[in-house]
Amino acid sequence: MQLSTILTFTVALLAGHALASPELQKRTTCQACSVAGIEGGAACCSAHCVALGNIHGGHCDDEDYCICN
Repeated sequence: MQLSTILTFTVALLAGHALASPELQKRTTCQACSVAGIEGGAACCSAHCVALGNIHGGHCDDEDYCICN
């Protein structure tokens, strides 16, 4: 998968979070970014937390919920 495709997907995902409920955001961020065998959930979770103003980012827990640090 090309980097531009991944970046476009990430931007679209983060933009869609503005309309989603908080619980859906936490779950979707970790699950949707893991595509085609590429585990990108932690990176998207971290980007999501930074977008919310948390400069320390975040990580996905064992149940695929995004936890902002």
